[in-house]
Amino acid sequence: MVTLSQPTTLLYSWRTALIFAALIAKFILAVQPSYIHPDEFFQSFQIIYNDNLPWEVAEKGNINRSIVPLLITHYPVIWFGTKVGLDPFQIYLLVRIQLTIVSWIITDWCLYRLAPLKHERIKATLFTMTSYLTLVHQTHTFSNSMETCLLLPTLYIVNDIRSYLERNTPGQSYSVVKLCALGALISLGVFNRITFPAWILIPSFFLLKFFLKHPFISFIPIIIFILTSVLFIVVDSLYYSTAPSYVIAPLNNLVYNISTDNLRIHGIHPRYTHILINYPQMVGPLFFMIFPFTRTYTRTTTFLAVISGFLTLSIFPHQELRFLLPAVPLLSTLISFSNPAFSILKKYFKIALSLWLIYSSILSVFYGYFHQAGIIPAIAEINDNVLTSSLSISSSSHTTTLLFWRTYPPPTWMLDKLPNPLYLSKHDDGTIPLDLPYCNRNYVIDLMGSSLETLLAVGNKMSSSCPKNNIYLVAPVNAMLDIDTSSYSIIWKTFWHLDMDHFEYDKHGIDTFTPGLGIYNLM
Repeated sequence: MVTLSQPTTLLYSWRTALIFAALIAKFILAVQPSYIHPDEFFQSFQIIYNDNLPWEVAEKGNINRSIVPLLITHYPVIWFGTKVGLDPFQIYLLVRIQLTIVSWIITDWCLYRLAPLKHERIKATLFTMTSYLTLVHQTHTFSNSMETCLLLPTLYIVNDIRSYLERNTPGQSYSVVKLCALGALISLGVFNRITFPAWILIPSFFLLKFFLKHPFISFIPIIIFILTSVLFIVVDSLYYSTAPSYVIAPLNNLVYNISTDNLRIHGIHPRYTHILINYPQMVGPLFFMIFPFTRTYTRTTTFLAVISGFLTLSIFPHQELRFLLPAVPLLSTLISFSNPAFSILKKYFKIALSLWLIYSSILSVFYGYFHQAGIIPAIAEINDNVLTSSLSISSSSHTTTLLFWRTYPPPTWMLDKLPNPLYLSKHDDGTIPLDLPYCNRNYVIDLMGSSLETLLAVGNKMSSSCPKNNIYLVAPVNAMLDIDTSSYSIIWKTFWHLDMDHFEYDKHGIDTFTPGLGIYNLM
């Protein structure tokens, strides 16, 4: 008779409560307006709305982002929301709720089939659901979130093919439907993110083995992959209007990322960043419960995928934590409480589990409620109230300028009530273009992390050149410590915002850590 160890029994007895609590937290966090990285808007909504386009699609001869994944995941919800009269903020939340539901279903379904035993499934589901990366990052509109949803079913089919080869049942053919799905999933995965093949490179050994043993039927996923990819190329070419030339977004993206000069624009990291810095951030207190890997887990398909992804992605010197988002459910299947190298872990399992929940809760609150979380509500406030005031666009003789200072880039697609704005941002050399050719236009100026002197210069230039222009500043509360209070009036403020990039303790002491973001009328 098989008996479960004490840690596994504890997991089994508490799994329902913890998983259910994590599921509730996941949906609560899915409707919080935190802002983790500009790509969650500029690689999705900005492209669909054709507004202030990012570099990935700005040049028709060098399109790096396929529209197909966005047409599948975002466009139906946007279309529905527009039809029923939802505002941009509501549409944004609806897309996130949809992605949260889809990722939850796919992750649970695949983990149930990738983990061999019931208690392994419980463990994997529990630690996946309680990870702050699942609770927060996976609920945001990143292409990395979509990558997770595509990778897991792909690995399920690869693992299923592996099991089929190991069974070696004479006369039993493999499912044609699954082979077709495999080809389509890999194609969509590649067009969603060029990093997708990194996770299946080593596990593809089983696909090669299957091909050598069943060469005829193996052409099915290859043909489906080619046909699906051709369809995506045609859709991209039509959408971006590049005819007669074709858009092969993954190829353009690969060529771009091979160049270190290009990556330097986005930030160069040491090649050990994923393994020595990002990985510990992902697993926190569970570090020694995963590594060194036990022999039992090193034979699994999920382990091969983790090794494949980490090693391949470490080749490229631009390494962000969110690139490893697909590894969260995979690593959860490798957690062990009986690692012979650290036998003490079994004794202190309850402490480790408690530390993990505390660690994940703290980071979930930080990333889910505070991290740049005031920008989206501020834009909603501008749309709903500021732009409809008598001093703003309701008066035909007045125009509006929105200055964003020490914030992430504003997702301008949400500003649907600001007619035909001209978007200006800080150049690579730190300058702001201020020729202001049209005083009868509205402006959105992203000052990024510019100095106070630059902010004041821009404000003075706008007010002197265009006296009928209403100037509004969106900035963190702690940034306003540098500005004379007589030069502005506060219109709106929220406590739920934290800018981690511009603390000035030497100037303002503990006040520099004050959370919050406001909308100010510059006078």
